[in-house]
Amino acid sequence: MTGGICGICSKDWDCLSRLFNMTLDIQDRGQEYCGISTNNGQRIGIRTHHGLVGPSFVNDLVGLEGHLGIGVTHSRERQPMSYYEKNRIWFTVGFDGYLTNADQLRDELTRGGNSFVTPDSVEIVASLIGQEDDIAQGIKQALGKIEGPCSLVLLSKEGIYAARNAMKPLVTGRGKDQKGNIWAVASESCAFGINSGVELIADVEPGKVVLINPDGISVVEEFISPITQICIFEWIYYANPNSIIEGTSVALARQAWGKMLAENDDIPADIVGAVPNSGICYAEGYHLTSGLPSLEIFLPLRDGRRTYIIPTVTERKLTKKRKLVPMIANVQGNKVVVVDDSIRSGITLTDLIELLNNSGSLANHLRIGSPPSIRDCPWAPPPQQEEKFIAADYNLEEIRQRLGADSLRYQDLARVHQAIPTVDKESFCLDCFLRQ
Repeated sequence: MTGGICGICSKDWDCLSRLFNMTLDIQDRGQEYCGISTNNGQRIGIRTHHGLVGPSFVNDLVGLEGHLGIGVTHSRERQPMSYYEKNRIWFTVGFDGYLTNADQLRDELTRGGNSFVTPDSVEIVASLIGQEDDIAQGIKQALGKIEGPCSLVLLSKEGIYAARNAMKPLVTGRGKDQKGNIWAVASESCAFGINSGVELIADVEPGKVVLINPDGISVVEEFISPITQICIFEWIYYANPNSIIEGTSVALARQAWGKMLAENDDIPADIVGAVPNSGICYAEGYHLTSGLPSLEIFLPLRDGRRTYIIPTVTERKLTKKRKLVPMIANVQGNKVVVVDDSIRSGITLTDLIELLNNSGSLANHLRIGSPPSIRDCPWAPPPQQEEKFIAADYNLEEIRQRLGADSLRYQDLARVHQAIPTVDKESFCLDCFLRQ
C-alpha cells in the first residue's frame, strides 16, 4: 500500500469541509504526505503537505473552496500533482499504486520530449495521461501501459475522473443535501458516512474509467490491464475495519480469521488480547470462539501511527515503542493469547513480547491472523534489508524462539479465502505467501 485517494462533488455546494473529512478518514493508507485540490468553477487550486491531514490542513483550508475536489494521503510521494497546459492547470491527479515498469515508461516519455522534476510515480502517470488531448483517452492509454497495482482520481474542469485495476480497491458513493445530490469516490468506504454525508453505492469496476460530476457517475472509457487479482492484504491489514471491499466487510473478515485461529486451539490460557489496532478484530473473533475473556493488553497512545507502512525500519521501531504501553493490571499473572494481523520481520513483535514478559505475564501465546508471508510482494517497492520476511528463512519453531513467544500459530493458507465469500478464490493475489 502506498496511499489513499478520494473525491467529491456537488452542483452548487462547497464540498471542502466534507472533502477534508474524507481525506482524514483515509489517513491510514498513507501517513507521510497529504494534499487537497478543488475546482471552484473558475480555477483549480491545490495544496500539499508533508505530514498528517489533521494538523496540516486544520488551519489551511481557506481559499480552497469549490464544488469539486480530490484528496490524497501517501506514504512516499507529495500528491496530488498539477499538470499544466499553456500556462494553466489542466488537471490535478492523485495516484495510489506502484509502477513495476517505471523506468521503461520514464525512458519512453523522455525520448518523446518529456522531462521530469521528480522520480515519483504520479509524475509518470500525469505525463502519460497528458499525451492525449482527451483526458478519458489519456487515462485509458496510461492505465493500459502501467504494470503494477494502481488506482487514481483526476480533477479537471469537466469533473472527477476515477479508475483502477483489480489490485487496488476503489468505491463510489452518493449523498444528498438541501441543494441536491452529492457524488463521491474513495479508496475505501470508510471515507463515506456521517462526516461526508455519503453512502456506499458500489465498487468501481476494474478496467473502467468513470467520470463523476454534478449529474452523476458514468463510465466514459475502458482499458485492459494485465493485473487481474486483488491483494488479500487489503482485508488482512491495509483497509480500515469500517470499510466494505468487493462486498465483504473488513471487520467481519478479520473476525472470521480470528475464529479460525481459535478452532481446536487447546492451549492453557487465561485471557485473549490484541496488538492494537490491526489485531483487534482478529482478537474479537478468537474471543467469540474460544470463550476466553477479552481484555486490553496494550494501550495505544493517542498520537500513534501505523507502523507497518512507515518507510524506514529505524523509525518503525521507535514508533512502535512509543505507540503501545502494556496494560499491566490485565497482563500480570495471566497466560495471554496475543493476537496480531501478520508478521513481517518480527522486529516489533519481539519487543512487544518482551514488554509483556516484563509486565508479569506468565505465558504469551502468539496467534497471527494471516498465513506466513515468505517473500516480498512483487507489486510493491523493494523492502530494506532489515524488512525481510522472517518466515522466508526460518521455520515455525525457529520463529517462535526468535520472537520469544511460548507458542505460535498462523492462519491456514488453504482456508484464508473463506473469510471473503464475495470474491472467488482465484481472484486473490496470494504471491507473498507462495514460494517462487
